[in-house]
Amino acid sequence: ALPISQAQDPDDLAALASEFETEEYAGMGALDMINASSAYARGATGEGVTIGVIDSGVYEEHAEFTRGSGDKVTYAGSDYSSARPRTDEALGHGTIVAGVIAANRDNNNFGSGFKMHGVAFDASISAYEIPLGSGGGPYEPLDVDDINFSTDNYFAERFTTMANQAQIVNMSFGFSGVITSYSVAEIESAFSLSIDALKQLNKSRGDRSIFVIAAGNAYNDLDEFGNVVDASSPELLPGLPYLFPELKDHVLAVAAVDSSGEISFFSNRCGAAADFCLSAPGGGDANGDGNFDNDEIIWGPSPPPADGEPDSDYYAGTLGTSFAAPLVSGSLALLKQMFPSVGNHELVNRLLVTANKTG
Repeated sequence: ALPISQAQDPDDLAALASEFETEEYAGMGALDMINASSAYARGATGEGVTIGVIDSGVYEEHAEFTRGSGDKVTYAGSDYSSARPRTDEALGHGTIVAGVIAANRDNNNFGSGFKMHGVAFDASISAYEIPLGSGGGPYEPLDVDDINFSTDNYFAERFTTMANQAQIVNMSFGFSGVITSYSVAEIESAFSLSIDALKQLNKSRGDRSIFVIAAGNAYNDLDEFGNVVDASSPELLPGLPYLFPELKDHVLAVAAVDSSGEISFFSNRCGAAADFCLSAPGGGDANGDGNFDNDEIIWGPSPPPADGEPDSDYYAGTLGTSFAAPLVSGSLALLKQMFPSVGNHELVNRLLVTANKTG
């Protein structure tokens, strides 16, 4: 008998994928590089998956969260107070992060006319608001001797809260200081409660929530003495599995690449974290001309400016590993929808195994 020919693409998924590659698909500036349309062609949109976002908060009235798929942002908690008030300006960072994950796919036929959608556009967001610092000034690594019980307990409680709310948790913040400059004993002494919260030992291996953490933006930074800092590995939080290997199943560090696919000039490298680290688009000067063109940065929803109308559809372009991490979180949401019975540690493994290893 003659062998039977087998079609390479019997379902014509390539044609289905191309139908998703619209102006809105291109708007964020990252979906094409991560081949998101191939997941959409297979029916993955993030529907039914909730992603936790510990960040500065989300301007939930933005059109990207209220139209199309409906209201998609809920709150697990907020740490704003009269001393640190919740303002639209304060919400800027977290709003873009949440939009990269789950901004609506709705053709954006309103307001400014700018079009973009998130990687998991049908997913839901559970947000925990924490005030964030600016990160400006000379680079100063965290002195773990300055961490007290109150600080450790603060983060442990929020990690636990979010792990109980969502199976994927995005953290686009961290502490300065490359992970390789700390010891197990130092971190255990300073962050024992937080480490235990991340370990999630009360859950089975497959049910432990996945924490996706931005690697840091310290490359080429200078310390207070004018010395170039070590950014050859991720910073403290994203690098924790380097010191605590039991976290590798469900903690991912995320570095950034620019639109050419090269490591972004600002991004911490994977280094010692190579076996639990990914890179994703985070913006950068891809053509080396000293400017950041619109197609060289990541775009997302933004709160209105001080003189803007409330509830309107403002957008901002930015760059950083902060915006690479939510692309990985959203990608995990697509996988979670496609493989709901697969353990979370296996989803992490599938993402690492199938990632492009070139460069």
